Amino acid sequence: MLYPELQELKDRERRSLRGRALRIALAYALFAALWIWGSDVLLALLVDDPAHLMRISSYKGIAFVAVTAGLLWALTRATYARIESGYLEAQDKDRQLRASEHRHRDLLDRILEGCQVIGRDWRYLYLNPAIEAHNRRPSAELIGKRMQEVWPGIEATRPFALMQRCMLEREPFQEVVEFVFPDGEHGWFELNGYPVPEGIAVFSIEISARKQAEAAVLRANRELEATVAERTAQLQAALARAEAADKLKSAFLATMSHELRTPLNSIIGFTGIVLQRLAGPVSEEQQRQLTMVMGSARHLLGLINDVLDLSKIEAGQLQIRHEPVDVVTVVERVLDSVRTQAQHKQLTLNLECPETLPEISGDRRRIEQILLNLLSNAIKFTDRGGVTLRVEAAPAWLPSAANGAVPSAAPDARPALRFRVLDTGIGIAEDDLAQLFQPFRQVDSGIARQHEGTGLGLVICRRLAGLMGGEITAFSRIGEGSEFTVVLPLLTAPAT
Repeated sequence: MLYPELQELKDRERRSLRGRALRIALAYALFAALWIWGSDVLLALLVDDPAHLMRISSYKGIAFVAVTAGLLWALTRATYARIESGYLEAQDKDRQLRASEHRHRDLLDRILEGCQVIGRDWRYLYLNPAIEAHNRRPSAELIGKRMQEVWPGIEATRPFALMQRCMLEREPFQEVVEFVFPDGEHGWFELNGYPVPEGIAVFSIEISARKQAEAAVLRANRELEATVAERTAQLQAALARAEAADKLKSAFLATMSHELRTPLNSIIGFTGIVLQRLAGPVSEEQQRQLTMVMGSARHLLGLINDVLDLSKIEAGQLQIRHEPVDVVTVVERVLDSVRTQAQHKQLTLNLECPETLPEISGDRRRIEQILLNLLSNAIKFTDRGGVTLRVEAAPAWLPSAANGAVPSAAPDARPALRFRVLDTGIGIAEDDLAQLFQPFRQVDSGIARQHEGTGLGLVICRRLAGLMGGEITAFSRIGEGSEFTVVLPLLTAPAT
């Protein structure tokens, strides 16, 4: 069966053809009447014999009937052919439209996206299977009914406002909306609406699960932020308490310098007097034991000095003097202090230093402390070979650069002196270098510790160098020796 539009087109075409045929017939009848009358008048003027005139009129009538019948037959056939052609064309269009409708309906039925076609009177014309889950009710309850009837109060909702604007203004829309069902359930949908000849087509995707997940994530984030804020406050309070306790500890140790050193100085002093036999004779065994007491006391005094120095540095109570320092004098004093230690182990002690050196800015006593510690460590961990102190200029140096090697083009590079302490000792593994400058850490290459020490000397040296605007770096390889480098800035640029 044809669609109503095609049936109407066919009926209109038939009426048009009938009108044309009637007009042609009337015109032909008028033409025939004029032709018969005119031919009779002409024959009457040309033929005088009535019998002959009658015969001619008979022949003329037969010829006219034959011509008329032929013309009517041809006209009828042409009209029939045209009507048949139009009918066949209409049938073909009908089949094509029905096939297209079937394909589109089949496609809409298969898609997972909900689809509904709503007429201009707000009646549901089509609902695909997927829309039932979105509407929370069977499509049979909706099809053919007006939207306002099946969804009371929908006129006040955002989805209806979007569909109404699309229906009236014929403009598509796309928006994520929330819809409250009659039972109070909330649903979130992504709506896409398009104007169609029947009214509007609305496609929907439900995103309620995604919205719930997003809300859960937001709640979790807020809870996490609250927990983190609370924990941060607790950690800050704990850090403040720890810092206060650490400062109190450092301040306590720094103020205990006199009380701790005085008894030790008395022990060392009186032990020395006894060893010198100033208080009377001493047996060999007594001398050996007193020598052990002297060594232990001096070791304990060194430990106390290191702890007190580190405590003062951490408490900010260590005073560093910044004054011109004669480098040559400092180097000579330090080498004299460790020469006996090197000779005792049969090690060579070398100095590589220019004849003249510029002055550096710093605290002379602290510079001697740094160099003395580095040289003592080098001798302590070297069993054969020797130790070398090399002093050289660093024309362009930047703090924190590896081994003080800074390109001369560096914009903020400044002149400095570099002190290198090189030994041929046991060396340090690369993984252990990071522990060298940590408090109370000591690295040994052997299976058991064979060397005494607190692990504070290098820490104090690095911090002292930093307080004077310099730095200390280390490089070493197992079995090949170590190299410690101290860089201190010059008081003034060296003369060229």
